[in-house]
Amino acid sequence: MMAGLLAKRTVSRTTRFGLLVAALVALSCFVVWLRPWTSGEHERELQAKGGFELLVYARKQQHVTLLDRFNRVVYPGEEIRFILAGVPEGHAYVLVASVDAAGRATVYFPYGGTGSAPLPGPGRWEVPGSIVLDETLGPERVFAIFSERPLAAADVVLALVRLGRAGKNAIRDARTLDVPDTEQRSFLMFKQARPGP
Repeated sequence: MMAGLLAKRTVSRTTRFGLLVAALVALSCFVVWLRPWTSGEHERELQAKGGFELLVYARKQQHVTLLDRFNRVVYPGEEIRFILAGVPEGHAYVLVASVDAAGRATVYFPYGGTGSAPLPGPGRWEVPGSIVLDETLGPERVFAIFSERPLAAADVVLALVRLGRAGKNAIRDARTLDVPDTEQRSFLMFKQARPGP
């Protein structure tokens, strides 16, 4: 009888311990999931220094991931979103565009526009909409181009096409486009074929 009671207590303690561990794991996953979307120390530091940055997020199988220099691989069909953290002083307009490994230039924001769009103000700003990555594999570099006055989208596309014609290595190495009187940030992604099952 005593052995039966001890066994029940042991199971009860083990079950409670297991539930506690599961709850802590779930909470830590929840905190990690929220963290990229909240304004953190890095962003406050950028604003304090007057800095600015182009942040790129990818939705990978229902998980949202901040891409960075250690995590650049994306796959066709994934969704990408852009966030601008900070604005360079005196540069109230922005245009977001990219060039891919095939040398194709795409203007993402303002989509379908003929020139740069005004920024809503300083601080963190999410570029409206998201893009779905196509099947073109290889490096793709995205640029956020800030300017004092609106830039003609055609001029930016021309600079992107020139960079694309220079080849994949040029796309990998470029940090800025040849567009005068601008402040720029860029991010390099590597689009790969999705691994098999």
